[in-house]
This record gives sequence, C-alpha cells and structure tokens, in this order.
Amino acid sequence: MSDIRITITNAGRAALINAQNTGTEARQIVSVGVTAQAFTATAAMTSLPGEIKRLTTIGGAAVSPDTMHVTLQDTSSDTYTLRGFGLYLDNGVLLAVYGSSTPIMEKATQATLMLATDIKLAELGTANLQIGATNFSNPPASETVSGVVRYATNAATAAGTARDRAVHPAGLKAELDKKAPASHTHAIANVTGLQTALDGKAASSHTHAIANVTGLQTALDGKAARSHTHAIANVTGLQTALDGKAASSH
Repeated sequence: MSDIRITITNAGRAALINAQNTGTEARQIVSVGVTAQAFTATAAMTSLPGEIKRLTTIGGAAVSPDTMHVTLQDTSSDTYTLRGFGLYLDNGVLLAVYGSSTPIMEKATQATLMLATDIKLAELGTANLQIGATNFSNPPASETVSGVVRYATNAATAAGTARDRAVHPAGLKAELDKKAPASHTHAIANVTGLQTALDGKAASSHTHAIANVTGLQTALDGKAARSHTHAIANVTGLQTALDGKAASSH
C-alpha cells in the first residue's frame, strides 16, 4: 500500500493526553484489529466494525515526525478479505481506524498475510508512540532510517526532488551523460580573428641591411678583390678566331 491517512478517534486522542492535561502521554500500539466489512471511518468509533480478530504480530517505527511505518503479519490458516483495520493502544483504546470499500488484501488458508504501510498521523505526530516489536519491521529507507530501498526511475532522478528513493548506476549515468560536454571541432577559419592574426604574422616584412649580417660584407669584398686570369690558350676557340681575323685581306 501507499501512504494512507488514518482517522484518529476521539477516544484515542483522549488516551494520549496526560493526567495533568499539559501534554501527551507515551503509549504503545500493541495490536491491530482486522475486518472484511466495508465502512467509512469516523472519529466517534470506539471499536472496529465487523472485527474478525486482533493480531499482535505487528511491528513498526516512526519514519518521520508525522508518519509511522506499520508491518502486520498473520500466519494463521484463517481466510478473509481485508477491507479495514484498527490500531489498539496498550490500554485497550482504539487509537485510529482505516476503512475501505474495496479489498486491501486477501488472506488465503495456506498463505501468510503481510501488510506493510506508512500511516500518517499528522494530527498527533509520532514522538510519543511506539508500535509492537521491531524484529520484522521493514520501513522504507531514508537518510535517517535503515530499511527497504526503493529505486528512483530515470524521470525521478532527473527531477531531483525525492528524498526517499535511491539512485541506481544506470540512472546516474544517464544524468551525467546529459551534463558531459559533447565533443566538437572548429575549423581554423571559424575561430574568430585567429586566421587574420596568423596571416598578419606571415605577411610582415622582415629585412636586414647587408652591413648587419655579420661577416657577409667582408666575404663579398674578398671575392671581388681576388685576381682571376686565364691564358689565352685556355679560352676555347678564341685563338682560332683571332688567327682568322689576322689572315683576312683588307
């Protein structure tokens, strides 16, 4: 079952007031009455309509200031349809009652009935209430209560508002993947100003006066001053041409 809002009876409210009428008195819920009768709960009730039996195999614990987790177990061979139940205090007073027009659960002969539900006691709170034993209580886990874990759906993980559900690795990865930056590249032409800056560097003129190039002017001067002669015989074809000119008549 999901959370239900149970009706606090007038008698139950009075039983929690201390003798001095200055506050509440600590009480224990010791049994749960069960019924197959459909009815509408009222604060005037002092007993459960059509009560089949009372079960003392109950456990529970406060899971928040206004909510109590209750576990009810029936291992008998009885058969009945559960449509309502009532919580009885240690002094026999009906503290609270819940009724439904439709079946809550079915108890078969060979089956064990086990009902676990969270009951809201917004009008009373849970500070001064204890409930049965705790050896088979399985309350929903929270930041402060050890118990049964309910996993969050991916949608609940994305919403990030629930405090009573655990995030599983798949749900966490789905959210982390949404946050991770997508890989992308930029052509250099798309990086504003970078191409222009690089072009400016490449195009800048860079000159050196010859006098500033160490040793170059001296080397050139040396080359220019060096004498360089050739014997006429070594100049291919020149002697023949001159001889031809000398022999020609004029």
